[in-house]
Amino acid sequence: MARVFISYTQEDGKEFAETDAAAARAGRRLVIVFDSIGDYSGSEQHGAQVLLKRIHLLAGRLPGRNVRLIASCNSAAWSRIERGAPLRSDRALWCRSGDEPFVLLGRFSDTERDEAYRAVYDLYSELEQLPREVRERLRDPVLLRMTAEVYRGVERDLLPANLGTRIYRTYFEERVDSPAEKLLVDELAEAMLAARSSALSMMELARNERLGPQIVNEDPQSPYVQLLDRGVLQEARGDLRAGIIIRFAHSRVAAYAVARHVYRRSANVAASIESLLAQAAQFPLAWDAAKTLLLLSGDDAALTALAASRSVDQRELAAEALVELHAEDSARACGLLQTLLDRPSEEGRRTALKAAYNIGPEAREFFLRAATDEDESMRESVKNTLYLIWRHAPGFTYELLASLVQTVSLLHLRRLRSTLEFVLDLTITIYINHCEDEQVIERTASLMHELTVKRLHLHRLTAGKTIDGLVVKAFSRIFGGQILEFMVFEGPVQEYFRLPAERRASLSRIADALGSAAARRSGCGSWPRSRCC
Repeated sequence: MARVFISYTQEDGKEFAETDAAAARAGRRLVIVFDSIGDYSGSEQHGAQVLLKRIHLLAGRLPGRNVRLIASCNSAAWSRIERGAPLRSDRALWCRSGDEPFVLLGRFSDTERDEAYRAVYDLYSELEQLPREVRERLRDPVLLRMTAEVYRGVERDLLPANLGTRIYRTYFEERVDSPAEKLLVDELAEAMLAARSSALSMMELARNERLGPQIVNEDPQSPYVQLLDRGVLQEARGDLRAGIIIRFAHSRVAAYAVARHVYRRSANVAASIESLLAQAAQFPLAWDAAKTLLLLSGDDAALTALAASRSVDQRELAAEALVELHAEDSARACGLLQTLLDRPSEEGRRTALKAAYNIGPEAREFFLRAATDEDESMRESVKNTLYLIWRHAPGFTYELLASLVQTVSLLHLRRLRSTLEFVLDLTITIYINHCEDEQVIERTASLMHELTVKRLHLHRLTAGKTIDGLVVKAFSRIFGGQILEFMVFEGPVQEYFRLPAERRASLSRIADALGSAAARRSGCGSWPRSRCC
């Protein structure tokens, strides 16, 4: 069609005068759309530039206002073809945006995203049910298209974790085909690592012995131009010193290219990831590249080692990787989570629990199982993690506590003590540190009433072997430990019992003041009876 058009526009264009008159009589307008003109090559070496010149020539010959032209291309194609077919000086023919003879389409507005999602893409999740973070990220037209290509027809909810490595790997592999294109991408990734920058100056690359001949070659069939046209690479205007810069179309596509480059040359994945993380402060792309490398390698040993590391950055990276892995291979991810929970490392357990929280409802069972584990150190890890989660998502922690309380029963003694101790320990930890918060007071009172009255029926029972051995000991142990830690120590209460007897004697002298009789004499109680029983 474009070839026919080029030869046709060399004529005098009288037919368009007749078309314009017919449109005027009908009270309509004819709109001719030339979509993705950067994809046209033709027989000429610079076919797209020739096509744009012909479109410009046609626009100048249109006799009236009833025939309109629209030409579209991506920004990379425009940067290439506009250099040979400048339109900036002709301000009369084309709709302008500022000083530019085009309208640049950036991120979707909420309305545009919603219309595109519903009308164009066949995705499983209802738009209204998507998490706010996902809806915001899908305002990026490129990411929305990539997501649709990977998840169209797949019955899976779109969560933040689903917008991860799988999408960018698929996008990359479908568009980087030939060995020459793969080699060019690999060399660009190497240059980005060397420069610690995701944006490279075209002028500097042009001087590079290997990259220069490819970058300055404007043959439409060259690997560089093909990658521009397919939306893998972009050209953009930088500052005066950099001039035109070259970058990947999306930061996660760039991260995949860098990770792929490092993986092909890495003998030790964990060491390579540590090296990338060390660069992350000056080279932000290094973080996503490290995470992509970890997922791309499939190295479970490296992942579990990072999860149990003393480095906060390495543990955070491992947690993010586990969340993305769960979106692609839930069985493998759950196996790794259980492995980390079964090991004695406190850091590894916290990493696994943080990942489970970010995975969402599908991984909630990990918290429930770990919270009632017979291993006290495991319960301590869960308590500490849930307390940190409570500080920004209190609803999750309280809902989990409520679920655990519902499992408590004197008819089912297995793990009764461990469940009781966990619920009490976490509830009191939150209360002691935030006892001035009215919502904390109400939620604590509600949980304790549910536990003591509706589940244990303590208001109806008398002391006995079961009550003393399980319930009373659990209450006394947790309350006593929390009081000692709050009043005497910054660290674990066990430190108190390692002190010499003469140093512990001071606590004995004030013990009477802590008793229930003393509380009644003073007219105050540490826990209002009306709220619990």
